[in-house]
Amino acid sequence: MIRLSVISFLLILTTKTMAQPDFYHLSVNSENIKFTCYLNGFPVYASEDQYDATVSLPVQLFLVGKNNVLKIEAEAYDKSKPGTLEADVAPFSQGEMVDTGGIETKLSMEVTDMSSKEMTFDNERFDFSDLLLAGDQLKKADVKAFGKKLYGYLVAGDAKGLVGEMNVKIRDYAATNPYTEEQMREGLTQQLQQTFFSQKHEAVADDQISVVSYSDGRIWEIKIGGEEFLKYSEDGGSMQMLCMWAA
Repeated sequence: MIRLSVISFLLILTTKTMAQPDFYHLSVNSENIKFTCYLNGFPVYASEDQYDATVSLPVQLFLVGKNNVLKIEAEAYDKSKPGTLEADVAPFSQGEMVDTGGIETKLSMEVTDMSSKEMTFDNERFDFSDLLLAGDQLKKADVKAFGKKLYGYLVAGDAKGLVGEMNVKIRDYAATNPYTEEQMREGLTQQLQQTFFSQKHEAVADDQISVVSYSDGRIWEIKIGGEEFLKYSEDGGSMQMLCMWAA
């Protein structure tokens, strides 16, 4: 199945007004630091070119019940002084923070050169350990072949075909949001048609497809020409979406 980035997928969810269920947010505040956040081995956020960052995003799809591990790799932008960062993960409901369920630890860092730090926590609401910790380990060649198949949907202008490859991911989203699988499938298809599939795509050679492994080879990111799988540009703006594959 394809696992698309959470932030991009949530653009679809905000098109309808419905009560939100309980969900978990990763919050990060940083200064003079670039960083990448991994939750149970999955890359959930990278600061890119932000010198200072205030981040808040839902991460319930990357939780495994007990002993969740948040790992952050970071280094200072300006090496003449240390960068600082604070992060935590906490549950929210109806837009308000709820009982943290025992999550009391916050991760704090003060770094100059590249280093990493971890924190662990439990949650009783969501458990995707079958995917993140116990899924099949995939072979690089198989992932690249599947990436070429997926890009073929872009070349053919077949948004429905691409969405059809996301059934497992759509099922996971439906399990953690007040939307049916059909609502999510229709919303995603419409968004893809209006953005990424509205522009022409040429076929790519095998050597243009690259892959990156996470979670001990259970989850892979597929890139085209070293960049995000899906890209859309219009009127000086741009939109990108990651493509992740897991068995």
